[in-house]
Order: sequence, then C-alpha cells, then structure tokens
Amino acid sequence: MRHSTLSKVYAICRLRGGIPGLFAVAALVAAIGRPVVAAEPLVLVTVTNSVGTVISEVITRKAYKRIGIDVEIRKYPAERALRIANSGKVDGEVQRIDGIAATYHNLIQVRPAISYLEGTAF
Repeated sequence: MRHSTLSKVYAICRLRGGIPGLFAVAALVAAIGRPVVAAEPLVLVTVTNSVGTVISEVITRKAYKRIGIDVEIRKYPAERALRIANSGKVDGEVQRIDGIAATYHNLIQVRPAISYLEGTAF
C-alpha cells in the first residue's frame, strides 16, 4: 500500500469502518479545529466503461472531500483493476461485488455499501 503522512489514518478508517470511519475522522478534525490536508491524494481504481460505478465515484469523492482528502480515480479493465488494487500499488477499489475478497485476499470489503446493483432476468 502507498504511504503518505496521513495514509495510515485513512487506511485505518477504510479497513475498520468505511464511511462511518470517515465520519469519525471528520469528527476528529472538527474537534481539533483545523482541516486535514493530505500530502497526496487517495488513489483508487475502478472499471473502465462501467455505468454502475459512476454513482459510487461521485459518492466517494464527496465523502472524502468533506474531510479534506482528494481522491484520484484511475480506470482500468476489470481484471487489471483488481490486480492493481490487490497488489497495493493503489489504495483500493471504488466498487466491487460482494465476496471478491475470497479470491483477492488483500482487498477488504467496507460496509455499509455506498451503492449496489441487482440483476433481474425476465
């Protein structure tokens, strides 16, 4: 995993609570009274040409912006994005299916989900 001055703080928030963890950091920042400015952006990957990740990208950027963290989202083909995220070359994935951690052991699912898709057959 990439490391900056504050990356350990974000990593703990992402690994131990996701969005609720982000709100905990926001509360800490409010208590301190000065905004946190990241030395480098949080780098996430997502799938190219996927309409399903657009909403998740918007929510992710807004949530992190509220606590003073810029987010860079890089788009790759699905398998390549997974391998890059799993290798630790970036900070994580924007959105993936439930249970992906069974195959990609370095990826930790964060709950609650910020969006979800349901498939239906007719």
